[in-house]
Amino acid sequence: MNNVIEKGFMYGFVIGITLALIFVPYKTVTHMSGGMTTTEYKEIPEYIINVLRVSFSSGVIASATSLALYKKRKN
Repeated sequence: MNNVIEKGFMYGFVIGITLALIFVPYKTVTHMSGGMTTTEYKEIPEYIINVLRVSFSSGVIASATSLALYKKRKN
């Protein structure tokens, strides 16, 4: 059973990192009056923490899902 939970977490974590690298924004674009825009980039540690937060959350969700599926299949 532990193996199922660990595999679910690792697969969810890796998929979460992949999706977070694609969808977590690393910059903020602000449109100002007169057609001007400003671009602010996040610092690297802040971006990495956001990516890890998303990937850890997806890992926990995947491990809970794999545990539920394991229990359902076992019964």
